[in-house]
Amino acid sequence: MQVAVLKENAARESRVALTPESAGRLVKAKVDVIVQRGAGDVAGFPDAAYTAQGARVAADAAQGVAGARVVLKVHPPDETEIALLENGAALVSLMRPGQHARV
Repeated sequence: MQVAVLKENAARESRVALTPESAGRLVKAKVDVIVQRGAGDVAGFPDAAYTAQGARVAADAAQGVAGARVVLKVHPPDETEIALLENGAALVSLMRPGQHARV
């Protein structure tokens, strides 16, 4: 199974949906973890921290989400990110259903 972690694009957001430590636990459980480049930077987790745990780094959201069965993000995805999700993929994020007609 492949899990993707997307970079947050909301202003002043300093969280990331998955820490390197948690990514390492998933990798040990034979889960393929893909982290979008820079996803953990603002939270204090450089890409190298994820790769040290066995995760892979994707250049952009499209590359990271391709083939992912589970996509992790703190804030709701924007329209571009929604379009990248594959049919049947699960999205784990905060949601604001009253503000998003398609979600």
